[in-house]
Amino acid sequence: GTFDVVDAEGTPTVSILNDDGTYQDLDAEGAVLAEGTWEVVDGKTCFTASEEGAEAMCWSESDPGDDGSFTATSDAGDVVTVTPSAG
Repeated sequence: GTFDVVDAEGTPTVSILNDDGTYQDLDAEGAVLAEGTWEVVDGKTCFTASEEGAEAMCWSESDPGDDGSFTATSDAGDVVTVTPSAG
């Protein structure tokens, strides 16, 4: 699916998670910020960028609210708000 993501500083990005296990993160203008593979491991959503030597970054997710949005917290402690995209 496609998700609108806002970080702690208020910076918006878009994450596209494809059924084939690939993903892309886009900035507000649609430029690719990162891409690679994603999978769910031990209840966390983990992203591994396509750069050589990249390590997975895993996120724990809160229960979704009425609008489907949730917070995701990385293993490093970063928090983002994630909302399923209407588009």
